[in-house]
Amino acid sequence: MATPNTDGSDDLPLLAGYRDSLSDEPPPMGLRRMLRLAWRTWPFMRPLLKHLIALVALAFAGLPAGYFTGIFGVDLLTNKVLLGKKLQPAQATFLFLGDEYVTTAAESAQEPAQPADPAGPANDAPEDDASAVV
Repeated sequence: MATPNTDGSDDLPLLAGYRDSLSDEPPPMGLRRMLRLAWRTWPFMRPLLKHLIALVALAFAGLPAGYFTGIFGVDLLTNKVLLGKKLQPAQATFLFLGDEYVTTAAESAQEPAQPADPAGPANDAPEDDASAVV
């Protein structure tokens, strides 16, 4: 047991593994010390090994699904949903939507290639460099 000093603080630096909490520097942790700690904790980790392997395997199995969902989802949101267009059948199935959101062949043939400008042409007169006043 630590004995109190005359100033009231405990003599904690004598305890093994104590680090002064007033110091801003972390304790030295090299590769050798990390490996030594891993070796010392191995008996506690051994019963969990099959669960850790299963967790890592499931994480790696989920990576392709997450990648596909991210790529497909961003494309779907930016090219259809945010523009207010109807979806293809596979896209509606992906979002669990009904047939009212699906485009038909007749609707897709009638859509213009470029959206029309709702304001129309602003000025039909050709621009003249001499008439521009800066």
